Amino acid sequence: PNRQGRHLMDTFGDSLKHVDKIYNRAYGHMNRKVPAHMPHMINKEIMQELQDKYPEEFDRTSSHHLRSSDDMQYGFSYFYYVIGEKKSMTLHDVFIQLDTDLSGILSVREL
Repeated sequence: PNRQGRHLMDTFGDSLKHVDKIYNRAYGHMNRKVPAHMPHMINKEIMQELQDKYPEEFDRTSSHHLRSSDDMQYGFSYFYYVIGEKKSMTLHDVFIQLDTDLSGILSVREL
C-alpha cells in the first residue's frame, strides 16, 4: 500500500472532522456530508465573513505547505457555514435579489 497516499487521505478526513467539530460547537450537531468534487460557486463576501469569523483557523490553514489535520477544508467549511449562519431577510431584500434587471418589476424570466 502507498503510505503517502493513505496519509493524505487520513489528513483530508481529519480536516473534515476538524471543521465538523468546530461547526458542532457553533451551529449544533447535524449530519454533514462532503460536497461533491466539482466546481463550486463561492460568494466572495460570504467567504470573507467566514474567514473573519474563524481567522486563527484560516491563518493556520494558510501556513501549511501540505494538507494538515487541522485545516479548514475550503468547500466543506463554506457550504456548512452558509447553511449554519441564519440571516434574516425582509421582503424587500428578496425582491432586490430577484429583480436582476433592476426594473423595479419582477418579470417572468426573473422568477
